Amino acid sequence: GSNHDTVLSVWTGAWGALASQGCDDDAGGNYTSSLNVTLNGGTTYRIEAMAYGAGAGGLLNLTMTLLPPPNDDFNNALPAAGTSYSNYENTTNATTAGDDPSFACGQYFNGQGAHSVWYSLTPDYNRMLTASTLTSSFDTVLGVWTGPRGGLTLQACNDDANTTLQSEVTTALHAGTTYHIEALSYNSGNYGALNFATSLGPICPDFAAPAGVGIEDVSLIANMWGQQQGPPYDYNGDGMISIFDLLQVTPVWGENCLAEANSPELPVDPALKRAVQ
Repeated sequence: GSNHDTVLSVWTGAWGALASQGCDDDAGGNYTSSLNVTLNGGTTYRIEAMAYGAGAGGLLNLTMTLLPPPNDDFNNALPAAGTSYSNYENTTNATTAGDDPSFACGQYFNGQGAHSVWYSLTPDYNRMLTASTLTSSFDTVLGVWTGPRGGLTLQACNDDANTTLQSEVTTALHAGTTYHIEALSYNSGNYGALNFATSLGPICPDFAAPAGVGIEDVSLIANMWGQQQGPPYDYNGDGMISIFDLLQVTPVWGENCLAEANSPELPVDPALKRAVQ
C-alpha cells in the first residue's frame, strides 16, 4: 500500500548500539518491503521504515501480523535438547489442529484444550523426565505422548500442579523412543506467556524385566562384554562395554529408577478454577 520505494529494518538494543534482526528492500513488490522475523519473548524490538532515497518519500502503509509460534504444529515440534531445557513463548496466536489429541487429565480437564505448542525429544539412555509450565501466566495442561501424528498414545499428563493452575509432569523415558510433549491452554480463553522447561534425571541402567536394576541387567552387560557399543548400553559413554559400565549399575542396584511417576493433581481452589472456565 505504500506509494514509494521503502526499506524495512528490525532492531534490538539501545540507541547507538542497535543490532539488526532483519531487513528488506523490495520483497513486497513495486519497490515496497516485506520481511519475517522471529521474536523472542521479553525482548523489545524497534521497527524502522524508511524511504530508499532522500527524495523518494510519500505515503507509508505499515502493517504487522503476529504469526503462531514456530512449534504451533505437531510436525514442527521444537527439540528439547540436553538434560536441561527451557523455552519462553507467547501462545496468544497458537492454534489447535483438528487432529490434536483429546484426552482427560486430572479433576477438571477433558478435551483438546486450545493454543497448543509442541516439543520433542528422543533420549539416548533410559531416564526420568520432568516437564513443567510453572510460572506461566495462564492455566496450562501438559501431555507426554508417543506414536505418530493421529495415533498418539498418552504416557503422562498434568493439569494443576502445586496448588496452581500451571502444570508439572514426571514420567519415565525409554532409550530410543521419541516423545512429544504438548503444552496447551486449559481452554480457548487462556493464553499468554508460556514458560516451558524440561529436565532429565540420571541414566538408569534398567533394561531387562523385571522392573528394577538387578542381575538381569548385569547379564545383559556381560553378554556384550568387550563390544564396541554406544548408547544405551554404554552407560559411561566411552564406546566400549566394560567393567566401567558395571560400575554404573552398582549405585542403583535394586532400585526401580524408571518407576512410572506422575505429578499429583494437587487441588486448586475451586473458585480459582471456575474463574477460568
